[in-house]
Amino acid sequence: MSSGLDVFSMLVRNQFWRSIFAVISISAAVIVTHNSAINGGFHFDDDHSIVENPHIRSIENIPSFFMDPSMFSRNEGSAMYRPLLLTTYALNFSWGGYRPESYLIVNFVLHILVCILSFFFHRSVGIQFVPSFVASILFAVHPLVVEPINYVSARSTSLALFFALISVILYVRSGVLSGVGSFVNYALALCAKSSVIMLPLLLVLIDISDNSKWIHARWRRLTGHLFVGVIYLFVTHNIIYEAVLDSPVRSLLEQVCTQLKATIYYLHLAIGMQEQSVDHAFNTGHLGDWSVIFSGLLIVSILLISIRWISAKSIVCFWYFSWIVLWLLPTLVVPLNMLVNERRLYEPLIALCVGFSILLWRLNKTKRVLFLAFLFAILIISSAKRTEIWKNESTLWKDAMIKAPNLVRPYLRLGMSARKEGDLDIALEYYRDALNLDPYNAAALNNLATIHRMEGRIGEAEDALRLSLLIRPKYTEALINLGSLLSENGRYEEAERFLSSAENLSPRRYKLQNNLGTHYLRIGKYKKAERALRNALSLSGGSARILYNLGGALEGQGRFKDAVIAYQKASDIDSLYAPPYAKLGQLFERLGELENARMKYRTFLSIWTGTENARIDVKNRLRILLGRSDR
Repeated sequence: MSSGLDVFSMLVRNQFWRSIFAVISISAAVIVTHNSAINGGFHFDDDHSIVENPHIRSIENIPSFFMDPSMFSRNEGSAMYRPLLLTTYALNFSWGGYRPESYLIVNFVLHILVCILSFFFHRSVGIQFVPSFVASILFAVHPLVVEPINYVSARSTSLALFFALISVILYVRSGVLSGVGSFVNYALALCAKSSVIMLPLLLVLIDISDNSKWIHARWRRLTGHLFVGVIYLFVTHNIIYEAVLDSPVRSLLEQVCTQLKATIYYLHLAIGMQEQSVDHAFNTGHLGDWSVIFSGLLIVSILLISIRWISAKSIVCFWYFSWIVLWLLPTLVVPLNMLVNERRLYEPLIALCVGFSILLWRLNKTKRVLFLAFLFAILIISSAKRTEIWKNESTLWKDAMIKAPNLVRPYLRLGMSARKEGDLDIALEYYRDALNLDPYNAAALNNLATIHRMEGRIGEAEDALRLSLLIRPKYTEALINLGSLLSENGRYEEAERFLSSAENLSPRRYKLQNNLGTHYLRIGKYKKAERALRNALSLSGGSARILYNLGGALEGQGRFKDAVIAYQKASDIDSLYAPPYAKLGQLFERLGELENARMKYRTFLSIWTGTENARIDVKNRLRILLGRSDR
C-alpha cells in the first residue's frame, strides 16, 4: 500500500503528470456540468447571422469573409469583421447543415479548450499549480459561462479568448518562434472579436514586471502585435466610425455613464448577487443619476485601493486586475444595442476566479476543502439549471419575462415562438402584452399584423403595418409584409412600391425575393419572377415553396420541361407539400404522359389538407384521365 502511495505522490510532484491530471480533471468538470448544452437550439441573433445567412453555406466563401464584413449577416447594416467566426460557421454547415447540435458541440469543445488553456495561462504568468488548477475548475463550471456555450453566436467570445490565451502563453516564452506565434494568434483572436484589441497593453504590463528586459527589447517583441493592431483598425475603420461617431445607438457620454453602472452590475452577477437572464432589466445611465455617481465613486475607490495594495504586494495580481479592466474597456466607449450581457464577463471571469482561488488559500486546509466542495456543488447545480433554461426559445424567454416583466423583447420572442408552433391565440396575447408596455413598438406592431393576416383580418393587419412604418420608415420586415399583403389583395402598384423599398434596404433576404417573385407571378411578369425566385433559392439554400413558385414562373414562360424539374425538386425536398403534385399532374397531361399525371394526382389527393375546391378540381381531372384510359 505504501509503495502505491509513494508512486502517486511522485506523480503528483512531477510537473508533466500534474499537468495531465489538471487537463483531465478540467475536461471532466466541463463535461459533467455542461453536457446537456448540445441538446439546445438556435437563439436570437443566430437567425440573421447563421440560419438565414446564405454566405456560410459554402466553404468557397471563406476567403471572402476576410475581405467583406457585410457577409457577417443577411441584414444590411449588421456588418462585423469576424471572418474567423464565419469560417467556423461555414465548416459547421458543411459538416451538419442546420442541425443545432453540430454548432453547440463546437461551442462545448471550445469551452473545454479555453478552460485548459486558462490553467496553462495562469502557470505561465507565475501562479502556483493548486491556485491555477482551482481557478480553471471554477471558471469551467461557473454559471456565467453557460451563455457562451449554449448561444451559438456567443462563440465569438470563446473563440477570441482561445487565441488570446495562446498569444499570452507564447509571449512569455523566449525565442523568435514563440514571438511570431504570439502575434499570429493575436491576429486570429481579432478575426473572431474586436474586443481583444487591448491585448498588447496587457503584454506591456507583463514586460514591465520583468525588470531584466530592456525597453528596446520590449518594443521589438511587441512590433508584430502593434502592426497587426494597426492593420485591423485600418480594415475595420468604417465599422468603428459608424458605431462610435457616425450613427451610434447612444451618445458617448450616455454610453460611459451606462457602462459605469454596468461595471458594478457585472460584479454582482459574478458573485451571484444578481439573477442571470438573456435580457437584463438594465437602464441607460445619465450624468446626473445617483446610480452613475455612486458607481463612478465606487469604481475609482476600488481602483485606487487595489492599485496601491496590489502593486505593493504582487505585480502578478496587478496584471490580473488590469486584465479585467482592459477586457471591459472597449465596451465603455463603443455603444452596442444590448446595454449589458453575460458573455462580456467570460474573459474577466478568468481573472476573478484566480483572484478568488489565491484568497481561498489563506484558509486552513480543512476549511478550504470543505468550502471548495460546497462551492463547486452550488456552481455545478446552478450551471445545470441555467443550461436547462437555454433548451429552447420558449424556456429562455419565459425565464427572461418572469425576471423582467416590464421588458418588451421577451414578449416579442415568445410571440414568435408560439406562432411557429401554430398557437396563434397565445402569440396574439404576447404581442398585445408587448404593445401594452410600448404602444409604439414597431416590431410588436409588425408581428401583430402577421397574426391578423393569418386570421384573415386584412384591414387590421394593414393598419398595424402602416403604423409600424410610420414609427420606423426603414423597417424592412414591415415593408416586405405590407407589400406582400397589398399584392395578395390586388393593389399591385402600391405593393411594388413597398417591396422595391425593402429591396433597396435589404436585397439579400430570401423572404423578400420570394415575395417579389410571387408578386411578379400575379401580374404576369414571369421573367422578373424567375429572376427574383432564383435569387431567393440561392439565399435560402433550397425551399420547396420557392421551387414551387419558380415552377410557376417557368410554366408562365412556356418552359414546361423546366417547370417539371422545379416542381419535382420541390416534392423531393418536402414530400408532404401537396401543391407541386397537382401542378406536375397538369404538366404531364400537357406533355402526354398520362400515367405519370394520374400518379401525381393520386399523390396530391392522399396528402392535401387544404380547401375542398382544390380537391374537387383534381378529382375531376383524375376522373377524366381514368375515362380516357378506359377507352
